[in-house]
Amino acid sequence: MPKLKGLIVPLLTPYKDGQIHPESIEKLVNYVQTRGATGLFPSSTTGESILLASRERALLLDTVLKNAKTFVWAGIPQPSTKEAIEEAQAAIDAGAHGVVLYTPYYYRHPEDKLYKHWSTILERIETPAIIYLIPSHTCNKPTPQTIGKLAREHSNLAGVKVTTPDVSYLVSIIEALEDTDTTVLPGDARLTPVAAQLGHNAAILGIGNLLPRTAFRMLDELAQGKNSPSYRKIARAVQLTSRGRPQCILKTSLQTLGIIYTNKCREPIGRPTKEETMLGEQLAREAKEE
Repeated sequence: MPKLKGLIVPLLTPYKDGQIHPESIEKLVNYVQTRGATGLFPSSTTGESILLASRERALLLDTVLKNAKTFVWAGIPQPSTKEAIEEAQAAIDAGAHGVVLYTPYYYRHPEDKLYKHWSTILERIETPAIIYLIPSHTCNKPTPQTIGKLAREHSNLAGVKVTTPDVSYLVSIIEALEDTDTTVLPGDARLTPVAAQLGHNAAILGIGNLLPRTAFRMLDELAQGKNSPSYRKIARAVQLTSRGRPQCILKTSLQTLGIIYTNKCREPIGRPTKEETMLGEQLAREAKEE
């Protein structure tokens, strides 16, 4: 399996009157894929996946697939091994090209249980998969050795998304995957230069919902070892979204640009605060310059 490259966008989930809004999804998909996205990731953390019912995630995936012209990675946020296998297989049957397997969350698990969870799923599915590591949200931080073992035992482990500000953890995961075809994909744009210097030229970035062209250009510049003005622009945008709840800020930007219907998120996230609205409108003005 060739190493993954380019920008995978963890899509926001647009609503209208509290329900998933297909028209906004279509506009968002077209917006990001015509500006360089090499993959689409519905049911992401950015897309409020754990606040959606399974049937809503299925509807979201179906709508994305109908409009996609690039690779679609279906998010599988189920913390139960059995439910994760069932939802992953349903997504594959619906047409997903690959799946993103979340780290089991809420309960702390010993290392052997995390290994068994992912290994069991990878054995049962035939499509490429990305394991999603986000220690701050899951109470679980798998060791690099576990990730390396999974990559060597399962040829369909295409990537590992690492969302953390911890540079040493990112580097240790990359080192554990040496001599494998598994790609490390930073989920924090500020770590993309580190990954690129170590030969991993892909990322899954929430800011890609708003600035896909700049994010794609950044990855290309970094892959070529160039000074990257696009990186500075992305880093600034990420800094602004980190001053509030990223979903609220990004949705405000995209509503301002006329791409989605409303900036409201699923409760209890709800509506943006006044500051989040101001930040989103500011980012929308900058996005027009893309």
